[in-house]
Amino acid sequence: MNNFHKHRRWNIGIVNDEYFYFLEFLYSVVNASATNYGDLAKFAQDERFDDIDLFDVAKTIDRTFEQTITSYDPNIHVEVQPIMTERGMCYAFNSPMSEILRQRKMTAPKFRNPLSCQYGKQQCFLKLDIYENTGTLEIHSPFEVAGADADLITLQKSDEILASYKVVETVASASLRDLSPNQRKCVFSDENTAELPFYSKTLCLMKCRAVMALEMCNCVPYFYPFVDGPSCTPAGFECLLDFKWPIWALHICKCPSTCTEQQYSVHAIKKRTWSVNADIPFHPKSSFRWDVLPPKVRIRRSVLFSFEDLLADPGTLGMSKKTAPLRFYSPECKLASQFELIQEYMKFKDKHLQLPTAKVKVVLDALIKTTVIETV
Repeated sequence: MNNFHKHRRWNIGIVNDEYFYFLEFLYSVVNASATNYGDLAKFAQDERFDDIDLFDVAKTIDRTFEQTITSYDPNIHVEVQPIMTERGMCYAFNSPMSEILRQRKMTAPKFRNPLSCQYGKQQCFLKLDIYENTGTLEIHSPFEVAGADADLITLQKSDEILASYKVVETVASASLRDLSPNQRKCVFSDENTAELPFYSKTLCLMKCRAVMALEMCNCVPYFYPFVDGPSCTPAGFECLLDFKWPIWALHICKCPSTCTEQQYSVHAIKKRTWSVNADIPFHPKSSFRWDVLPPKVRIRRSVLFSFEDLLADPGTLGMSKKTAPLRFYSPECKLASQFELIQEYMKFKDKHLQLPTAKVKVVLDALIKTTVIETV
């Protein structure tokens, strides 16, 4: 570990009686996560740690991460970025959205296009080789970030893992933006919602859990540097432990999905472990190679019944003849005709407001169907 925190700040060397005590504290900071921070709470009574920036400690401590990344195109350079996640400090690549987890202040990132390949001409794969190290890996959409509840793959020393992934892509029609997030039941990534300059479902859940920690213990765990509030000290983590955070927050926090997304799932995985006799010089290397299978199905969110479909016979609202008839009479909606309904809608749409009549909203929600499954 970096001697800065052990020696310069506390003036403690290996001959000092408290050397291993402070070393244990540093290990607790490095290994802590949103679901495993009990070791940090052990230092709650030591006031010497109250003014320590745990985020800075986690970032400053040196870590050896010797790695090589190869892909379907040898001319592509893949950049590895250190980021702060709910699992602590991690490394991300080919993940434009993860750019925001590198800094304290949340600003709209300048997205770089993720890697792309053509299934007919190339074998779409990436391979990660790491040396003298172990780790856990998560494969997620380039426009998402790593979460605390995702499935992980463990990579031990001398492991060789070959994995194939299936991907289900969800796309959205342009007309979907004419609806409010409540009506379409999803949010576009570039929409400003929940006080986020851009939207990701995982990011929304992360902020919700951080805000709950702030409300309960008046501090924000250092896993969420982009959330305003005092950072949790070991005493703050002890408070969170007493409230059993974030177990209950995992069930309370709810966020809508993004309107466009990519979901990856393991199709097949094969693992081998290599070993040699002790007399033979051997440089342990672990490798993880994954490819993406050509998708056969994708999901399209689209407006099947728009407000133009409301123009039926005066005084009633109808749907396409291809479906069972659905009629709502104007006395129930308190509107004399479709013309008044469209007028009412346009007036409030221009002001970016919801329709004022609850029963009218029920009619509109009944007419808006936004999911179509199609073959590729």
